[in-house]
Amino acid sequence: MKIIDDDAVFRSGVTSMKLAIDLVEECFRAKAAGNAVCGKEVFLKPNGPDGGAFYSLPAYHKGLGMAGIKWTSHVRNQASPMYAKPLVLLNDLDTGTPLALVDGYEISAARTGGVTGVALKRLARPDSEFLLCCGAGHQAKSQIRAAVTVLSGLRRVFVWSQGGSRSFELCRKLEAEYGSNPVFEPIVDFGERASQAHIIIGATSASQPYLYERHFSDGQLYVHIGMNDIAPEAIRSFDSIVCDDFEAGREGSSQSLFRLCRDEPGISERVIPLESFLHDNTAVRPSLGRRVMFDSFGLPIFDLVLAAEAYRYAVRNRLGGEAKLNDWDEARSL
Repeated sequence: MKIIDDDAVFRSGVTSMKLAIDLVEECFRAKAAGNAVCGKEVFLKPNGPDGGAFYSLPAYHKGLGMAGIKWTSHVRNQASPMYAKPLVLLNDLDTGTPLALVDGYEISAARTGGVTGVALKRLARPDSEFLLCCGAGHQAKSQIRAAVTVLSGLRRVFVWSQGGSRSFELCRKLEAEYGSNPVFEPIVDFGERASQAHIIIGATSASQPYLYERHFSDGQLYVHIGMNDIAPEAIRSFDSIVCDDFEAGREGSSQSLFRLCRDEPGISERVIPLESFLHDNTAVRPSLGRRVMFDSFGLPIFDLVLAAEAYRYAVRNRLGGEAKLNDWDEARSL
């Protein structure tokens, strides 16, 4: 069994946003055809509701011939800046043989950005020029990279962080990667910029909402990545809500949208699955009189697809470590 670390993941190219978006988009098509399937999420909270959680997220993909599980912890720890610590285990779908254990940190970020990239291609207005990203962490960087990849007309990206200085640091990193096209501008107050933005992204680990109805205008697209970024009153104001998978989160997700839908089931009537836009060119884009929200629940099939790509690259190029497990059959040749 391969042990694939973050260096091998990076060298495989799956953290390239263009490749991540392409892989995620193809996985959406496999999901729509019933060939990529997620199992039921199982979570544990051994230290109580405020002590973090451990998540088990299984999936399989017939086209890849692989099953897998994403195992991740979401525990705040002052000794580590990483809030989420994911791993992806891959098995051969036909034999059950364990193939690889893959570091999932960069994969998780690339997957989330990839999903947003697919959504922006279908939902964002073609004339989108201004983007406001609330958040300046690893996921926020991935979101911005996805937007820059698919929105050629993007002129300015405003970055706001509850921590203040982190937005300046992120903008410096983005400038090093993209130069000044678009312009990356750290801000200390997002209120005025919210009304100017064509797209707003909520990608923080905030425990309480900070985005309210007053922050949104007609003609905007809101992309929801975090858990608690947006208040219920704001969600009610959207004309259409597009999800990567509404059913997966309906029963137990703690994300803002799903909590509201359990309290107010009528909200679900506005929900449209993102995969429906892959074969139908009738997009629900924001217009002068329409507000659209995209909610990214996060599905392990996308982590599995990116991890599988990293695994195949590692096998071809003899990267990563090896772990001998009993006398299981060797994985089939690639």
